[in-house]
Amino acid sequence: MAETDYTYGPERPERTENYTDYRTAEYISGHASKIIHDLEKATRLYNGKISKIFRRSDSGPCPDCVDTLTGAIMVNDCPTCGGTGRVAGYTELCEKWVRIDIPPEINTSTEFGNADSSGGANTPITVIAAPILEDQDVIITINGKEVFKVVDMEPQLVGMQGVIITQLVNCYRISHGSPEHKLITW
Repeated sequence: MAETDYTYGPERPERTENYTDYRTAEYISGHASKIIHDLEKATRLYNGKISKIFRRSDSGPCPDCVDTLTGAIMVNDCPTCGGTGRVAGYTELCEKWVRIDIPPEINTSTEFGNADSSGGANTPITVIAAPILEDQDVIITINGKEVFKVVDMEPQLVGMQGVIITQLVNCYRISHGSPEHKLITW
């Protein structure tokens, strides 16, 4: 018996599938769904927060508080729009799991009193399986009631076969008393 005549277990069966069986749209979108499921599970178990995502409505400027020449909001507590400058304000897009990397909070003193400046630094937020986020979208954590706004950026997307798996957006924390805090109704 020669050295190459050793057998190491059963023979490998012949492959019956074709290369295209693994590269179809259904196969890849199935992988995307599995990845989303695993990410949501890990986020839910370890470091995630369930959040509501709101988008600014395109209903036009508020006739009661927006200056027609400059477009500036003249009344912060407008009964028509709630201080958002839009007639309908915000509409809820979805409820998704997010992972928030909150920077350290720094308290600063001003002539108006103490204020946290955590909104001064951007906060990276990873959103799982949400529609593509846009500028001025608002993310509110359900349990912590923390409000974040996407400002001046496009999200970094991870997708597979047209399915959005994750988005990384840079947001700014919105301080209490802003019109976006009025979206918290729970």
